[in-house]
Amino acid sequence: MVRNFRIAGAIAAVAVIAGLALAQVKVIDGTSPPSSTAPAPRTPGQLASTPTDPDVEVSPAGEPIVIHVPNIVVPALVTDKDGNIMNNLQPSQFHLYDNGREQDIHVDTEFQPISLVIAIEASNRDDAILKQIRKVGSMIEPLVIGDAGEAAVIAFDHRVRTLQDFTSDPQKIKDSIAKVTAGGTQSRMIDAVDSAILMLRHRPKDRRRIILLISETRDNGSMARGRPTLTALNLSNITVYTADISQISRRLIE
Repeated sequence: MVRNFRIAGAIAAVAVIAGLALAQVKVIDGTSPPSSTAPAPRTPGQLASTPTDPDVEVSPAGEPIVIHVPNIVVPALVTDKDGNIMNNLQPSQFHLYDNGREQDIHVDTEFQPISLVIAIEASNRDDAILKQIRKVGSMIEPLVIGDAGEAAVIAFDHRVRTLQDFTSDPQKIKDSIAKVTAGGTQSRMIDAVDSAILMLRHRPKDRRRIILLISETRDNGSMARGRPTLTALNLSNITVYTADISQISRRLIE
């Protein structure tokens, strides 16, 4: 069945339940009735292409098995032109079409507050680059205040240290990022991500877990290895966003 899905208005992450009442699904057993034109072969248990297919196989009793499906769930994530998730969805802003026909819908909005670890490389850098990095503190403020989020800040060079544990106070986040200063020549990026994973594992399960990694793309000096760290990220349902310091440095030079 082809579904034509359209969304009207600026709306949030939602699960839409469309009232497609009494949809029928035929379950078959792989036996084919006589026919002048043999239908395409089907494997046992395969669904028929359409509920009204005259060549559809039937159960051993000779009757199709009909399943009534009163609702279909359609998840949707909607953002504005700047990529921000839009909240406060109203049903009147949402339109769902099935085979060209608009369906009745019921909208359930789902909100997940964010737990964020900001991991900043603090190896030997000049002041111009560090000045650009410190601006991150002001960017985090609307996120934390607006959506009941929380953030922690860690810095890493030849060591990994926590500058600020999880807090919902944007000023504490901003102040901790402002404390980042140039350090040693090493960059223990993988170890820093491991530390962030351990911090996020203790946050409530109903929160979105995110790491913002502000670093070069190469690691120098970590005890941990990349593959186990990637596995831990997946198992802990953590999303990583990166900002390449090398790109910041290149823009300052140009």
